[in-house]
Amino acid sequence: MISLLVFFHLARGVWQSLVPWIGVLVAILGIFLFHGSTLAVASVMVVSAFVVIVVMLIGAANAVLRDPLLPAVEVIAQPMESSLGTDEVDLSIVVPYYNPGALLGDHLRAVERVLTESRLKFEIIAVSDGSTDQSTKDALGCNHHVIRVLQLGKNCGKGHALRVGLNHAKGRYLGFIDADGDIPAEQLLTLLQVISSTQPDIIAGSKRHPDSDVYYPVVRRVYSWGYQQLIRVLFHLKVKDTQTGIKLIRREVLEGVLPLTVEKRFAFDLELFVVARRLGFDNIVEVPVTIKRRFTSTISLRAVKGMMLDTLGIFYRLRILHYYDREVVAVAPPVLTQAQIVRVEF
Repeated sequence: MISLLVFFHLARGVWQSLVPWIGVLVAILGIFLFHGSTLAVASVMVVSAFVVIVVMLIGAANAVLRDPLLPAVEVIAQPMESSLGTDEVDLSIVVPYYNPGALLGDHLRAVERVLTESRLKFEIIAVSDGSTDQSTKDALGCNHHVIRVLQLGKNCGKGHALRVGLNHAKGRYLGFIDADGDIPAEQLLTLLQVISSTQPDIIAGSKRHPDSDVYYPVVRRVYSWGYQQLIRVLFHLKVKDTQTGIKLIRREVLEGVLPLTVEKRFAFDLELFVVARRLGFDNIVEVPVTIKRRFTSTISLRAVKGMMLDTLGIFYRLRILHYYDREVVAVAPPVLTQAQIVRVEF
């Protein structure tokens, strides 16, 4: 029962998956204090296991009593003054952001400029993941004929913001790019060239491509290599870099993949690849990228822990639950009524 609950909480990426380790410490302390007989030791183990099960069951009960896949936040949208219908949009680009500061407005305008030069019919959807700075004001000041702003009422994670934005997108190809400008908007042209020549299922920027121009310290290269080996073992993915924040996906692929995704944080990209491969969409092309930021050698332990929990959660859903094998009834994305559409004023 404890093993089952561990995998359940790993799939949710929550702290309760670590409770058994607390139980181990309690058992060690209890045995140290009460080891006079076999019965005393057995009693300590039973009590420790019972406490662990109770704590984990409470967390599981709280999870199943509410649907974790339903958005728990209000979406405030800026209507886009465009007459383009779903069949007329070639490309939709989602830009998720959380307190990016003054960089966002310039980056959105750069994306608009690059896509205008491509001569495609496009839309840009900027999604605020509960930002509290002035970045949404900057986004609303951009060209509202092609740039729409969606604002989530609270911070839920990059993956959730991407899911909301992609659900509102109309393009034949849909994609996303990070909001901080570290990946220049011009990189989108490289991905668009691949579409025009091969029309793959997914085009992904890759820091590990031999032609990429990235300052990447040795320590980070080792971490990245180790994580990708883990991905290869767990999921048999041949993708060398799942996490670089620029990708394009064919609409037919996303329509099959997106309803099955659960991740709300940074493992959304990995889940995208895993589900796509599971559904037979394995025509994936990696392209080189140029990243302006000089990465440091330090990595947040909290970020590493979060990524590992999310990664194991995806593995649990894939190999144990077979969650990604279920049939999904196609449901149209939620349409915001006029009452729900609110222009955000500052």
